[in-house]
Amino acid sequence: MSVKKLLMTAFLVLIGFGMLVAKLDSGYKSYEIKEKKDNTMYVIFRINIPYTVQYLKNLLDGFKKKLETAEKGKKKLQQKIDNYTVILAQLKNNKVKKVCVFGDFNGWKTFASDKPNLLKPGSANPDTWYTSLAVPFLVSGPGEKLRYKFVVDIGKKFTAADGTEQEFLYLEDPKNPQKSDDGFGGYNSEFISK
Repeated sequence: MSVKKLLMTAFLVLIGFGMLVAKLDSGYKSYEIKEKKDNTMYVIFRINIPYTVQYLKNLLDGFKKKLETAEKGKKKLQQKIDNYTVILAQLKNNKVKKVCVFGDFNGWKTFASDKPNLLKPGSANPDTWYTSLAVPFLVSGPGEKLRYKFVVDIGKKFTAADGTEQEFLYLEDPKNPQKSDDGFGGYNSEFISK
């Protein structure tokens, strides 16, 4: 086989692989409501680390573009840029040791929660972390806004954008567009109860 044909074949394989990955990503769900019993909803969560890194890069680019033309809210935008710059650097430069989800369901407790909230790396893809047990959310009825966030342990302390020493990275769900400001330069993710 000639070098030209070999290169063309490799190129077509890469395009096909890229299309497959894009198709798989479009169906990727970060949370799934498994069931609802009485006043409890049971939710499975997952997060993919490389996808999250790309999400953070895109988010930062968007904030920087907004800052260039913003007339109001520059301080808040700069706070978000500073916060997400630190998070992105830590996530890119360190190995993920543990991941959990926390939120309204457990009083915003991280790894010491008494409710299931730990995620484990997948056996086929260790970059995707899953809750092996469904996370119980107590709900008062349909239409209730439920907040959550991922906590990533990189196994070392680092200096956050506000100058404090932190142990964990706090991330909204990169696949869930429903979010609200968390008051700390980031977001909480949300979904509505059934």
